[in-house]
Amino acid sequence: MWSAPIPPIALLDYNEQRAAQMDISARFGNSKGGRMQKRFKLTLAAAFVALILSGCQTMQDVPADDKAPVVNISQVLDPPPAKGSIQQRNDERFNALGRELRKTPRGKRIQIDADRCFPEPLRLWMGQTIGVELSKEKTPETWRLMDMAQPILLVSQRKAKKYFSRPRPFAEFNPKDQTCRPDQRKGLGNYKSYPSGHTITGWFAALVFTSLVPQKAEAILREGYTMGESRWICGAHWKSDVEAGRTSGAALFARAVGDPSFRTQMDRAREELQSKLQ
Repeated sequence: MWSAPIPPIALLDYNEQRAAQMDISARFGNSKGGRMQKRFKLTLAAAFVALILSGCQTMQDVPADDKAPVVNISQVLDPPPAKGSIQQRNDERFNALGRELRKTPRGKRIQIDADRCFPEPLRLWMGQTIGVELSKEKTPETWRLMDMAQPILLVSQRKAKKYFSRPRPFAEFNPKDQTCRPDQRKGLGNYKSYPSGHTITGWFAALVFTSLVPQKAEAILREGYTMGESRWICGAHWKSDVEAGRTSGAALFARAVGDPSFRTQMDRAREELQSKLQ
């Protein structure tokens, strides 16, 4: 078992959450703002505050794979909220709330989550979560499984983003917002917003690893969920992008486990990881 130390935990105090919500409600109006405020359900998780990860693979780096068990996400999701709609107004409120939350301890986590994608950062993150060092040498079956997942995730989200073509929040709603990672802002602008690719990847990975290491289900799922929430707090995505990302990640997971070769590799990875945890 990997005995790497668990990094410090960053929690947002309840009073800080409440203060941020009240501040945003005041900015967006009175009676309607009060009703909308009740819809806020912030789920703020314990977080790893450790290395700032890097090396994310961009979508164009992964070639199309006609044999990959993918889902046409554009045929699963509703279109993103229309301009002027109640749903878009709600997205704008969460965007404003995110700017306030970045000033709190929660802001430490969102900067780390911005780098948690394929290939190496995701493997390191999941290894930390389950307590097993993942590497090509030490866990070859799990490594192979994640390699198989790569085209499923990146090709599917690339097609969906192109189809929906929703601009990022900072691209048209709030051009002055530098997001939680100004260093990534320009690159993000080259890709559309809906659905959130980080959320697709994080939730898909959480579902896969929950099936591999079910005894750590709660910790794995919490990490996957929190990674998605970080994206709207960061300002890289709208809240509805994140919700669509979770739906997409679940759809891709359901399709992947229906594929015999992927399912067989999951069985091998499960046996490998369980032996490491004994």
